[in-house]
Amino acid sequence: GLQFEAMHTHGRHLGRIKLPNRSRTASVCINPLAFGMARMMQSLNHNPDLVMEVFSTMEEALAWLNAPNEP
Repeated sequence: GLQFEAMHTHGRHLGRIKLPNRSRTASVCINPLAFGMARMMQSLNHNPDLVMEVFSTMEEALAWLNAPNEP
């Protein structure tokens, strides 16, 4: 029962947090509903220092997390 307004509020809150370093977070989702919710959260992220990506396998997520950071 997660509601869109709660996710939108969380995304706005993320935008106000000053992170000490540029960061990445990976979500691994094994069903379509979870994947869609994670994509929605990714689109609502307003923090320029936090990059979010969504993957369907742990291997893909780890490869992305272990890759060199983009400038």
